[in-house]
Amino acid sequence: MEVIVYQMRKSGVEVMRELFGDEPQNIGDLSTGYVDEADRPRQIKAARLQRTNGDVVLELFDVQKEGVKGAQMVLKGVELRD
Repeated sequence: MEVIVYQMRKSGVEVMRELFGDEPQNIGDLSTGYVDEADRPRQIKAARLQRTNGDVVLELFDVQKEGVKGAQMVLKGVELRD
């Protein structure tokens, strides 16, 4: 399913809603499921936003559905960065 993603936080700091229109939009196919955790023998919930060419735009782990309203959905999770 193709979606537009707005990041609510960047580097742990909340992004003001007024700035959402100025940000580049993250558009791609959203998929959710379970993935194997590299360090531990358990599976975790993950959500991944990919472009049609296969590039991963965003990835969240330990995903929780925070709310759904009409065509909008809020996902909450941990974004891992290098």
